[in-house]
Amino acid sequence: MEDSVDEPENPSFKKARAPTIDVKDGEFIPVKHNFGEKFVRPIFTGEQKEVLFNRRGKPLKDKHGHRQFQTTARKKGMIDPAVKKKYQLNEHSRPEEFVEMLLPRKPNKIGNTEHISFSQIAHWTDLKATHANAGKGGVYYQDYEPFDVDEIKQHFGLYIINGLVPSPWVEYKFQPQSKDKIHGNDHIYCSFGSNAVHCHTHFKAFLVLQNLAIPPQNGSKVP
Repeated sequence: MEDSVDEPENPSFKKARAPTIDVKDGEFIPVKHNFGEKFVRPIFTGEQKEVLFNRRGKPLKDKHGHRQFQTTARKKGMIDPAVKKKYQLNEHSRPEEFVEMLLPRKPNKIGNTEHISFSQIAHWTDLKATHANAGKGGVYYQDYEPFDVDEIKQHFGLYIINGLVPSPWVEYKFQPQSKDKIHGNDHIYCSFGSNAVHCHTHFKAFLVLQNLAIPPQNGSKVP
């Protein structure tokens, strides 16, 4: 690590602060440092197959009527065409449709094995809450109500947004922007409702990402 560097100036902000610094700590300016390390990335050698076209703009075909392709260097990321076809994805597909391919909403059973899905996560989460004796008549979070798949996806989406635009406390994003211009989010505020902070507390307490019925492996230690 090299010497510290001066704080950049921005005349358009009277009291500028980083988005991860709370309002009450706005006067605090963390020390910034330069780094002397250099990171060398290998040359990208990815390739892709492109359809060949004739001068009229029509795809070239061989004698069997199959399209002809040429292999070229891939200059940007792309999805495997076979995967796009299998999951019916295209340039108009929404981000959640691409996520659905990897983490589906409905039960994800391949052969005799059931893989993780939002449906399973919701079931495991509510099972953990049941074992903790949460809910009406229980002793732990008596106002707890089971999460459905849409609610689980909402909370996952909340953390994705917070990863892109971080806040000191993720719950700040439940405020409308009229109350918190920096961390508030009107879309999240309208989507989650007025009881969002309390509901998110239940989500953090009971979220489970693996089957609770799976016994620990031999030799593993229980803290």
